[in-house]
Amino acid sequence: MHKRLFLVLLVLGVAALACSGVSLPGSGESSAPAQTDASGDSGGAPAAAPGGDSPNPQELNLDDPALYEETSSPAYEVRMDFNFTATNPDGSEYFRQVLVNGQRNQLPPRSYFRFEPNDLAIAGGLEWLEVADIEETDYLYSPSFGCIVTANSEQQNPYDAMMDTGGLLHGTAQRVETGVTINGVLTDRYAITMDNVDLTTVAGGEVRSLEEGALYISQTDGAIIRLVLNGRGVSEVLTNDRNFEGDVRYQWDVIPASQAFDIQPPADCPPPGEEGATPYPAMPDARNLTTLPGLMTYETDSSLELVIEFYKTEMAALGYTLTSESVFPPVGTLTFSSSSGAIVTLFAGPAASGTGLTIVIAQQ
Repeated sequence: MHKRLFLVLLVLGVAALACSGVSLPGSGESSAPAQTDASGDSGGAPAAAPGGDSPNPQELNLDDPALYEETSSPAYEVRMDFNFTATNPDGSEYFRQVLVNGQRNQLPPRSYFRFEPNDLAIAGGLEWLEVADIEETDYLYSPSFGCIVTANSEQQNPYDAMMDTGGLLHGTAQRVETGVTINGVLTDRYAITMDNVDLTTVAGGEVRSLEEGALYISQTDGAIIRLVLNGRGVSEVLTNDRNFEGDVRYQWDVIPASQAFDIQPPADCPPPGEEGATPYPAMPDARNLTTLPGLMTYETDSSLELVIEFYKTEMAALGYTLTSESVFPPVGTLTFSSSSGAIVTLFAGPAASGTGLTIVIAQQ
């Protein structure tokens, strides 16, 4: 399921952000407003705290998967700014940007993110996107496509989704500063250079130069608290043009919180069981429920006979007329029509899991 969920994020460039994001050359200035957290750190050049010994190594192995593991903080915010600036042929400024603001609770596992592109040309015309991952259900909402609800049996944390660099970073990074307070956390700064960029990868091939790069690693648990990549390159994710070169800025921040967040589904995605949560009725024992505009699927342990009778009754109550019925156990198909001309087809057949039935309901 998460593969499907994060394909949407990939469309927005989220998983690619850490892969191809590089930021504005060394000035540290951005045409986008700086995001400020409660610690007073605006995202600009950090102030160094007194140095001293650090539990972190002098050399950081960028190929070690453990480097990208989730922070030990039970709750934290995630903020991301990924943008591209260039000059159009007529001399005007070209600017594309995706901002992400999110929250994560580790126990019970819940997360919420809002992705905001500044231009409809990014991500196929999405105005904005909300994604909530709550226990065993994922919710996606955008005014562009409505609400999608899908079951999942696993949780994927933001480090997995956004810090998977896809092999872009490799080799070792040197510690260049110790005792730097970032987002309220005492960290060490490691320099990322072009030597750490694998140019043979798709993402690495987008990097033309890297004037500044840094990883800020917590002295408490060794987790990444900030990733900044500043340089020049191309970004097909933001521009839809693999040859358009400009200044690119990427910054990803983790901000530990002192208490858990109240994370709920997007307002336009009612939780399962509430009115409006599904476009069509579902059997009482429905599991692995997925809903998209005009489509609903789930599994049930009910018999085919019970399913057929259930939908004949429930769809009639909604004003639908049964126009076609074909039942040859273990499969069955029903087609309904409404006075408005809507046609809805139900298919029931053996579940791929080997237990129960899969129900698919689609509006033509």
